Amino acid sequence: MTFDPWLLALVGIVLVALGIGLGISIGRRGDARSRALEAELAQVREDRARYQEQVAQHFGRTATLFRDLTQQYGTLWQHLASGARDLCPERVAALEEQLGQAPVLLTSEPAAAPEPAVDDGAPAAAAAPPAAAAPSAATASSQPAAPQPAASAS
Repeated sequence: MTFDPWLLALVGIVLVALGIGLGISIGRRGDARSRALEAELAQVREDRARYQEQVAQHFGRTATLFRDLTQQYGTLWQHLASGARDLCPERVAALEEQLGQAPVLLTSEPAAAPEPAVDDGAPAAAAAPPAAAAPSAATASSQPAAPQPAASAS
């Protein structure tokens, strides 16, 4: 059995054409999959950026609320000290005698002016950190002194 060379050439051309067609179709499926993955990646990046912005806003607002709470605590502290000084002067005098000095709480000046407000919509990185929860050096003097045992006068 002999084959005509033209028939072999025709079969070869058909096979090459089928191979090229098959390669293109597989390549296009890969391109479609690649485009789908790129679109999914872009969506995930967008979602992540949105989430990061929400986290930044949340912690910025938390910092503002803690700063405000700290300032309100200082105001309450000063109000109570003033009330003790005005409403119970005899007890303040007795406490002064017992401690041998004027209690820091009842003689301190009001705390320094509050910090400027932070924009609640600003990311946390752009916002100034809140004042420490513990009183600063300016308000530390308004803390009550720990009671000292009275020295005996023998």
